[in-house]
Amino acid sequence: MFAQLWHIFDSRTVTTLYDRNPFENRTLLGAVALSALLSLGSIDTGAGHLVLGRAPLATGDLVACIAIAALPTLVLSGIKALFGARWL
Repeated sequence: MFAQLWHIFDSRTVTTLYDRNPFENRTLLGAVALSALLSLGSIDTGAGHLVLGRAPLATGDLVACIAIAALPTLVLSGIKALFGARWL
């Protein structure tokens, strides 16, 4: 779920993520923040554990999951920047 939240920043246009300011679209930032909070709520709250049958994650593990989820987006955007690839 976190990989998809990262990917939305790169999939908005055919230009690379590194060619624009990802913080210029306040509506998108709000939607991503709300989605991230709801996702974290399903992981780290008692209700999320009860309803979804989830186990709590250690903080370090959660940070690692979020960081690793960003890697595909950062790598693909880097490839687009290096080779000038433009795909839809």
